[in-house]
Amino acid sequence: MISEIIRMYHWSQCRYGSPRIAKELDSIGIKVSRKFVGQIMKENHLRSIAKSKYKKTTNPSRCDSLPENRLMNKDSSIRIIVNFLLEVRK
Repeated sequence: MISEIIRMYHWSQCRYGSPRIAKELDSIGIKVSRKFVGQIMKENHLRSIAKSKYKKTTNPSRCDSLPENRLMNKDSSIRIIVNFLLEVRK
């Protein structure tokens, strides 16, 4: 049974944790609890690879080299048109 848990862990490329391994073993007819699978994994130093969380990718040093925003320029014709349309709506 232990070898089956370890085999399933490596088959999943170290992605499956104890709940998923327990479900997979249950689907092939081996009845084990999630707690038992977790205990076996802990004894054999097996940890699942968790999906990484959101990572901010903006590089602050790169912000200096970005071109200026022409829409925010006071003399921009688009900005003048938008301001005009906003005044007309009032």
